Parts: sequence; structure tokens; C-alpha cells
Amino acid sequence: MSIHAFAELTEQEVDQMIGSISLVTVLIAGADGDIDPKETAWAKKIANIRTYSTPAPFQEFYKLVGQDYQERLDKVLATYPKDVAARQQKISDELAALNPILAKLENKWAAGYYSDLLSFAKHVATADGGVLGFFSVSGDEEKWINLPMINKIIEEEES
Repeated sequence: MSIHAFAELTEQEVDQMIGSISLVTVLIAGADGDIDPKETAWAKKIANIRTYSTPAPFQEFYKLVGQDYQERLDKVLATYPKDVAARQQKISDELAALNPILAKLENKWAAGYYSDLLSFAKHVATADGGVLGFFSVSGDEEKWINLPMINKIIEEEES
């Protein structure tokens, strides 16, 4: 499966983009020190839903994500630091490495990907519901939900 927008990227860069979904899952779900199975299950479900519910180019991307999402997630959970601060920093550094990759993409695709990551982070953060559905994003998650390590990308207006 080939995504036209990735034509200028290396295989490793494409792999980083695919792996970012698992990293965002652990970053947000683990922000409070307790990775709730509801959050990881919901993240997997959202990734699957996006294989048919997002615009076509992103459907292809999420099909790539889905091929080994669970394996990537399990690897992050098993091999990344157990200490919350150390794990969050490692994931943050890896997600920051997306910035030069996203700069290679067409603005429309990069902006869509960035927006999609933010949406994904929010879905993971709200997966465990909170009290009566209110305040479902914890203070720990709030620190990370806007993915501050990734440069904000806004879709440019066509002239």
C-alpha cells in the first residue's frame, strides 16, 4: 500500500508516522501513571474506525497503522521506562522527531495529520469518562493532550 503524500519520505520516516499513534496512546493514557485498559482499547477502536471514517488518504494511513498497532503498543508498554516522567519524556522526544518529517509533506496533508493526532489524543484522554462524563481529561493528561512537542500546523488557504 502506497500513500502518495509519503513519496518524499524514507521508509523509516513513514514508520515513525505510523508508530506515532501507539506513542500518543501511551503518552495520554499513561500521563496519570495508570494506563487504563479502557483507554488503550478505545484507542485501538478509534484507529480501526478511522480506516473507513476519515477522508480517503487518511483511511489508507490508518490501514497501515492497523496492521501492527497492537504489537507496537505492546512494545511501547513493555520496553519504555516504567517511571512516568521518564516515559513521557522519551515519548515526547520521539514525537518531536515528527516535526522535520511533517515539514516534508504537502501542507494540506501535514495539517490533516496534525489535526488527526490532536483528535486521537483527545479521544484517548476522554475514554475513561470521568465523573458523569465531566472532567474526563485529568490534569496530567491536559499537559500532553495538545501534543506540545509537535509544531502546530494550520492548513494554508489556497489562493
